[in-house]
Amino acid sequence: MPADKLKDKFAKSGFKPEDPGAHEGHEDRFRARLIASIEAKHKKRILPLWAYIAAAACIAGLIFSVVAINIEKTTQLADSMKPTRGNQELEHIETWYTQQLALRKNALPIEDPELHGYMSRYSDLETEYAKLNELLKKDFKNERVIGAMIKNYQLRLTILENIKTHIELRKKYSLPTNSNNNSHV
Repeated sequence: MPADKLKDKFAKSGFKPEDPGAHEGHEDRFRARLIASIEAKHKKRILPLWAYIAAAACIAGLIFSVVAINIEKTTQLADSMKPTRGNQELEHIETWYTQQLALRKNALPIEDPELHGYMSRYSDLETEYAKLNELLKKDFKNERVIGAMIKNYQLRLTILENIKTHIELRKKYSLPTNSNNNSHV
């Protein structure tokens, strides 16, 4: 039994429970230790000033490094969005096509009901161009979108040229306008 083993260990160590010296002041010593243990647990741990300074320095360093990384990423993004030679060429091409479209469109009587088919297609191309422009804003290096935008400009110029040719032929042959016969691209 475990109790018998414990008694044997006490007997071997020389402990005698009837020894009056073992009990004198024993309770007082136990109480003092217990109170000291409880007080130690309840005392606040006060760190020295250097520990607070070191912690503040670590936090400041961490914040500085996070801010520096974000600034670097923002700078890289801004650098990638700066007009490069390709972007400048695209802007130049876009400006030229926009000017050509405006000049040619303003020179034509686009309200003519006989030209409704042409103008409907022209309007569809303008809508498609707006969608392509949104795609280009998301990925300004996408060659396919840039090519589609240029093709869109070319198609709109072709439509305006066809309208001009249609009007010139009508005038040349003195054909009457026929609002029931809409021209289509």
